[in-house]
Amino acid sequence: MSAKKAPYISVIVPIYKTPLNYFKECLESLHNQTMQDAEFILVFDGENEELFSICKTYKETDNRLSYFNRPHLGVSATRNYGIDQAKGEFITFVDADDSFYTRTSLEECFSTTVNNNSDIFIFDWASDNHTIHSVWSHNIDYLSPSEIDYCLQQTIYASDPNFTGAPWSKFFRRDFVTANKIKYKERCVIGQDRVFNYEAFSIAHGISYCSKKLYKYTTNTESATQQFRPNYLSIILNYIEELYFLAYDTYPYLIGDITIAMFYYSWDKCYMSPQNKQSLRSRISNLTGIVKSEKFQKLIKYVNTKKLPFIARIETKLLQQRITFWIYIHAIKKQFF
Repeated sequence: MSAKKAPYISVIVPIYKTPLNYFKECLESLHNQTMQDAEFILVFDGENEELFSICKTYKETDNRLSYFNRPHLGVSATRNYGIDQAKGEFITFVDADDSFYTRTSLEECFSTTVNNNSDIFIFDWASDNHTIHSVWSHNIDYLSPSEIDYCLQQTIYASDPNFTGAPWSKFFRRDFVTANKIKYKERCVIGQDRVFNYEAFSIAHGISYCSKKLYKYTTNTESATQQFRPNYLSIILNYIEELYFLAYDTYPYLIGDITIAMFYYSWDKCYMSPQNKQSLRSRISNLTGIVKSEKFQKLIKYVNTKKLPFIARIETKLLQQRITFWIYIHAIKKQFF
């Protein structure tokens, strides 16, 4: 008996507390794909009997689908497990609250990648309000060094709303990923996809771009990136530090810029959020402790302060000197005025 032919594309779907309606749409978009030379690897990050039972139902009519139950270890470990199970020539990722844009998305991917030896393919995507996100206006067989540089910079600090640091809307040659031991960093709760993409982009032998919209992103207010976290800045710094290890020699100012941006973002997202039930003194003490730490200080050694408003420029200079009295003043004003 001849060996079963390996699939051309492995689609990895990590699943954790996904709303039922989104998950059904995701599964339906997989099931409806016209390409048969594919496998759909669904990995549960912890038990969810309701969603798991739906998977079993789809499995009965679609032998491209397989599913795995794993202990809750986070999305990085879940995606890494999916990579280990994959047998396809290419791997791609779909979030469980997203879907493919059309029934022929994988067929169109195949037609683009089959005669090209790039390690990575980037595709256009659409948000759930039907906005199309195109980085470039035309197909590019092989990105130039300047275009790759653009991808690397946007992966660190995205200023282009059409570029996403997420793992979806990209295809990675599986042998390239496994040979170079590119993995999601499991200590990163947020931003692990940016680290994965940066590492892959920086060493790929050829990156191609296809201006076809193949992926649909759904805005999910219950997703991990939207959750309130009392230690938000500490979590963010984990992924920025991973980028620091990879990119500091090339883009030290971008590392500084994203760190300062996340510092200010965490202000409303965490420390002054109504959801934060810690005392004001504890919150600000935690924040000032972080900004005085060696980790934070190494990340903000270089910042392009010319981009910042005048007050933020002064505050950044104070942060670089570990001077934090102004944080208390801002907190008191925010609390009472």
